[in-house]
Amino acid sequence: MPIKRIFPGLKSFLVDDFLTENLRTLALRVVTELTEHDLNSEFGIKVACDKPLGSKTYKLNIERPAVLRQFFGLRAKDEVFCYGDGVGSTTVGTHPHYKCTREMTPQMKHLAHILYKRMIYLQQSENLLSGIDIEPFNHCTILFFFHKNDNSNEKMLGLHTDNVYSRKGEFIKEKNSQKENTITCSITVGDSRKLTFQRECSIKSKVTKHNKWVPCYERSITLHDKSLFVLNPRDEYSTEDFKFRWRHGILHFSNKNAISIAFVFRTVIHKEKVKPSEQDLGPLTSGKWKTFHTKLNLLVKNRIS
Repeated sequence: MPIKRIFPGLKSFLVDDFLTENLRTLALRVVTELTEHDLNSEFGIKVACDKPLGSKTYKLNIERPAVLRQFFGLRAKDEVFCYGDGVGSTTVGTHPHYKCTREMTPQMKHLAHILYKRMIYLQQSENLLSGIDIEPFNHCTILFFFHKNDNSNEKMLGLHTDNVYSRKGEFIKEKNSQKENTITCSITVGDSRKLTFQRECSIKSKVTKHNKWVPCYERSITLHDKSLFVLNPRDEYSTEDFKFRWRHGILHFSNKNAISIAFVFRTVIHKEKVKPSEQDLGPLTSGKWKTFHTKLNLLVKNRIS
């Protein structure tokens, strides 16, 4: 696997052409099943109401311009592993009645197993991920980066850290559902997208006398079809006497005829009961819902099939 160090100062890395054609076909099968079935049906895109940080009202996830998320977890008896239980869900702002984590499909489980084995290999033979806990992945978030309408802006995913740390670099357990000191792996299928990294420096305010994070450096990399991005958790918490940290996001996605899909695998600790959404809108097949579904389906067929 050709490993690409992103740039000095970052421990995260990129692997181009990570997916073989067989594995890409496997991932594509997941995507086509989601997009070909009716909205909000058992196997289709699930609709949710989101109220992100700073928003005053809830909006449907298929209408707001941000990336569209779908959640899947490994099943353990009558429960399923979930990401964002009290953390990621609140940053996205998903209404509890609409939160739905489905069981990982056989294709996702196979990709997760391959990833786990490859990460073990990289840690043992390539001197990568030193000191990081490599554990089997039990959660998959599928992210659809595309323009849902002609008026949507380029910013799909704001700058953030996947996990929450104190200013001293301490992992805050009650605010995280991902297991501490584990990696996040993101596989790209479809069109390329730019992932932006921003380095923030901790500076004491002359007015309040409190430290605050101030952007001091920014750079982007391109995630191509079949590539794998590995986020090292040590890039997210403040280091060097707690003076700086890194955030990342998708700030520019300009091509309105493109679609880029991410399979994001994590090791999480929280679980929830396996149950359907408490408020089910039922299959959405008419009007603007049909228009949205048709556009998404065509993008997948034309751009990544």
